[in-house]
Amino acid sequence: MSLFNNDEVKIIAEKCGFKNYDTLQYEIQNYSEELVGYLGEHLRLFLKVNSHDRVLFVKCVPRYDEYKADYLRKTGFFRKEYVLLSSLFTQFIKREGSSKWRPEVIHLKDEVFVFEDVTKIGYALSDSRKPFSYEEVVATVKAVAKFHADSLIYEYNKTQQLKRPYYIWEDYKEYLFEPVKAQPWRDTGCKGVIDILRIYSAYKDTPNFQSVANVVTDLFNRATKSMQPSRKHRNVVVHRDVWSNNVFFKELEDGSTHALLVDFQTAVYTIPTHDLATLLFLNTTKKFRSVFTNKMVDIYYMCLSDILNDAGVNILEFFDKKALSKAYEDSVVFGITQAALVLPIANMPEFIKNKYCRSGNDEFDAISRSHCFIESLESDEQYRETILELFDDIVERFVLPSLNSYK
Repeated sequence: MSLFNNDEVKIIAEKCGFKNYDTLQYEIQNYSEELVGYLGEHLRLFLKVNSHDRVLFVKCVPRYDEYKADYLRKTGFFRKEYVLLSSLFTQFIKREGSSKWRPEVIHLKDEVFVFEDVTKIGYALSDSRKPFSYEEVVATVKAVAKFHADSLIYEYNKTQQLKRPYYIWEDYKEYLFEPVKAQPWRDTGCKGVIDILRIYSAYKDTPNFQSVANVVTDLFNRATKSMQPSRKHRNVVVHRDVWSNNVFFKELEDGSTHALLVDFQTAVYTIPTHDLATLLFLNTTKKFRSVFTNKMVDIYYMCLSDILNDAGVNILEFFDKKALSKAYEDSVVFGITQAALVLPIANMPEFIKNKYCRSGNDEFDAISRSHCFIESLESDEQYRETILELFDDIVERFVLPSLNSYK
């Protein structure tokens, strides 16, 4: 199945700076033998222009997995990212160097995206089965702040231009929401959390623990509702899925770490602290969060304030530090439940991923994946420690204080 015709390859070459050339050859290869992402097929495009080579990253709707391709089309996830990349993000400030928060887009079609391959300029993914380092967390917090700042700057400038309040939701509400067709995946993940807690939780013998299903189901319902635009806090375009496979890191010459965000298919328009909470619960340990959460909120606020100030915008137009801290507290339910959905899949041992999730299937997505989690818990000690620490954090924060209500 051909992704590009010759004219499109010529356009891509020209966008890479090749204007006058005698020969142009190209080849497409798999990006990796490993599963890089569930919601798309990842490839490399090799260009050879005269004696010069250029390697690009290609993301497309899966060509040989009809189930996944159909899922992406039904949920509109790929279409959402296309609209963000081709429309909204093009109206944001063009950022270069260390101010960038996403890779450069080279070429877009409805179901095929071409980006710069940031691994060729020193960026790399972290190990998905290990927590981020302190430096990686800070870099990701700053990348998220840059992303959110561009949403706020865009809304501020449009408000000045139109001489009335303007919000991105006004033009992009058709895309920046969680599709109903994605709900079965969330419901199945919620059931997996309940099943694991009943069997493995350190608190499973606590009186009334059988009510864990009610408490956890309520939490997940609250998280789903919280993906809608807030009437209480300022909203921005939120990535919503800031886990290790969606963040590339590079060590800069000054020794600092820089991060780029990728994959905006599940973005929504809601409170910015959803991204902060999600990245902390997905990529750090319980101990890290207990020590550094407040500091990460401070770093986010300072970075956001600096970027807005550079654009001539005062952060107090949107919220102060106290309001941001309160918003973070309101985002914890979303962050911890999102981590509970993603981490058990992301951290699965490879042989279990190969068995259950290399090819999309309705059983795993919409019926039950508890057996996959149990098999992983029983076969991999690192997986067991990571997942049970997160799940029992849910118990300590929300289940134990609520059990008496479910007598």
